[in-house]
Amino acid sequence: MKRSSQVFFALGVFATLFVLNLIFPAQSDDMGHYFSAISGGFFDSYLVWNGRFGELFWSGYLARYAFDCRFDALNAFAGTIFVYSFFYLCFARFPKSKIDFFSFVVICIMLVNSNFSAIFLWGAGSLNYLWGIGLIVCFLIPYRVFWGECVKDGFAKDSKPSSHLIFVVFFLPIAFISGWCSEHIGIVTIIVVFASIIYAYFLKVKLPWWYYAGFVCFLAGWIVLFCSPGSAKRAKIFVDSGSFVPLAKFLHLSLLEKIRLINEVFCRYYYRGFALFSCFFVLFFCWKEKYSLKKTLLFALILPLSWIFAKHISGIIVYALMGILMLKLAKKEKTYYLLCSLYGVWILIGAVLLQLKGSLPWRAHFGDGLVLMAMSLMMVREVYGHYPRLQVAFGRGALVVLVVSVLGCLANWGYVRYNWEKVQDMVIAQKSEGKTSVVVPSRLFWSFYRKDWDDPSNDPKWWVNQVYARYFGVDSFEVR
Repeated sequence: MKRSSQVFFALGVFATLFVLNLIFPAQSDDMGHYFSAISGGFFDSYLVWNGRFGELFWSGYLARYAFDCRFDALNAFAGTIFVYSFFYLCFARFPKSKIDFFSFVVICIMLVNSNFSAIFLWGAGSLNYLWGIGLIVCFLIPYRVFWGECVKDGFAKDSKPSSHLIFVVFFLPIAFISGWCSEHIGIVTIIVVFASIIYAYFLKVKLPWWYYAGFVCFLAGWIVLFCSPGSAKRAKIFVDSGSFVPLAKFLHLSLLEKIRLINEVFCRYYYRGFALFSCFFVLFFCWKEKYSLKKTLLFALILPLSWIFAKHISGIIVYALMGILMLKLAKKEKTYYLLCSLYGVWILIGAVLLQLKGSLPWRAHFGDGLVLMAMSLMMVREVYGHYPRLQVAFGRGALVVLVVSVLGCLANWGYVRYNWEKVQDMVIAQKSEGKTSVVVPSRLFWSFYRKDWDDPSNDPKWWVNQVYARYFGVDSFEVR
């Protein structure tokens, strides 16, 4: 790709995200955080409910711009930075060739079709996941570049990114803040980076000083998050509701109870993203093994049964079988050990969800979803490179899928925005009649796409209804 084309493409990504952010209305949490932000309680979230830096920054300051187009532009910019950062983490460069352009489009397709609104558009979701996980991605880039150069040089010399002052000024603060951004992705990142240090020791690879400094800063940020009084209070609420298992309680379980809990965790860890990945991987495996059409169809028929088995009986067995297939590929081609390693990271993310019994909102699967995307990209690029005569068709097909996906988002959230304007008009009309208890139709909160946040209900005492009532300046807000 020419430099001018790269610039126009980046501007196109930003413009698309900006338009989507512009039409997307603020949701329940955004309204609540708006009031907390204008009240000036910057550390309230850390002390009361959620210790993550993204939540702290949003509820303590940035949410005051939740209804301002300046936040829409800023969030679109953050989204653009994230997409390019994730590409750089995968390939240690920005898109510059046809296969890079194709890969970039595939990344965009996967992102747009993976709970996109709750991560890229919704203010509260964006600060916790787009910004939070995005910072972790940025933190990992120097480590990715370091090991990429080590592999390229056959571990013959100490390849490393710049250690100049400008690198240090940005990297170490990012390391600390990114460690503060996610409980489960943070601890997995700590484990992975620590394992890489041990691996380097056995390979006798000399690591630069920033490698250790970044790890220590990230660990310090995660400890700040772990020690948050707000997170502790929220965990206690989950313990009381039975959806959180304290470590002490787990240790006192019998062996059979521990096995049952671990199995429950991995059953709940199964979700649509993994189902799609497993489908693509099995087809890729059959293609690499040059299986006949009959044998491939047999694998395809078994897949739905494996999904049911993983979801309702034992996810561990299905995940283990997938791992065995990957190891079979790796024994023939060493490059697939990277695929096995990434899969191991994905399994590790599921394992650290033990205390939550594997239960997460859809948006919180963003981190492990990125691991599935990275593995999918490896396979997609190989298929693309294997059929040079079909590359133009692949590229155009991917663009069509991306355009259709984006248009679907525009249509849905444009419809939601249209209904939101109706809600505001109805509230104004009822207030002009002297009513202090507002009622609006439930159909005005309907969406074609799945939502990952709470809408107001028919209970005016529910917290979402109370937030809406405060926002509109009425005594009560009800949806029927």
